[in-house]
Amino acid sequence: MAKTKDELQYVLCDLCGSDDSTKKFQVNQFYVVTCKVCGLTYVNPRLKQFDGIYNENYFSNEDLIKNNANTFGYTDYRDDEPQRIRQFESIMKRIKNYVKKGKVLDVGCAFGYFLKAAEKEGFEAAGVEISKYAVSRAKQNNLNVINSKLKDANFKSSSFDVVTIFDVIEHVASPSDEFREINRVLKKSGLLVLETPDEGSFLVRHILKDKWEEYRRAREHIYFFSKKTIRKLAEQNGFKVLKIGTIGKYMTIDEIIDRILFYFKALRPVIMLFKKFIGKIGIAEVVINIDPRYKMLLFAEKTDDIC
Repeated sequence: MAKTKDELQYVLCDLCGSDDSTKKFQVNQFYVVTCKVCGLTYVNPRLKQFDGIYNENYFSNEDLIKNNANTFGYTDYRDDEPQRIRQFESIMKRIKNYVKKGKVLDVGCAFGYFLKAAEKEGFEAAGVEISKYAVSRAKQNNLNVINSKLKDANFKSSSFDVVTIFDVIEHVASPSDEFREINRVLKKSGLLVLETPDEGSFLVRHILKDKWEEYRRAREHIYFFSKKTIRKLAEQNGFKVLKIGTIGKYMTIDEIIDRILFYFKALRPVIMLFKKFIGKIGIAEVVINIDPRYKMLLFAEKTDDIC
């Protein structure tokens, strides 16, 4: 549904404050632009209000891979629980290379799957999440989750040894403000772990381009980072980047085929035949880890208090 001017707002570049940008392409009614000064890509204009997006339908969207106009949320976040916990358990092993124990905060924790993985490794885990529906699901598992934005949760300064933020920074109104608040609640030398799509990856720049699923989410994804811009965001907010790598995702073979169909709709007859075939031979629900190398996983150490 088209938005009126009253529902949209124009913004400056969140990374450098410039208002000098160039239009990259249009996604439905939204323009994806790139700052001419620092190279940050973002949506401008964008929605003024986002909170209403993250309702129950966001976590169970059957149209996700069928209709570009409805590219938002998850096909079924509940059914993904085993794969997501497996993913977070693998990330926890990486975290323990830097921090062996302590208090961890997950920003935008959804149903709390990462909190389960952290508690399993002996960490004291808490989460913040703006979706009332997601919080209600997390609380059914007796997880420590607050229905709030990070800033509004009013944690004491230097409260946490680790802060994680997975597939969230691209959604927030101001990534710089979010980083400053993460800096405040982290202890000195505390660890930030962040996952976000990488628009600078080879696959995005040279093959997918404006068909990339993350760009198609321009209603909810309002920032798109490269390794260069995410590093700059971290460094100008009191962090030393320790490592930026890629991270894959645990998916069923059936889900992988659905993602291929999203990008190559012209091949639908062939893809659907293959989908039917793997169902017949019983491997549709086999889970594998696939890494197209367009998701970044960043580890950074807090070096300075900036608040």
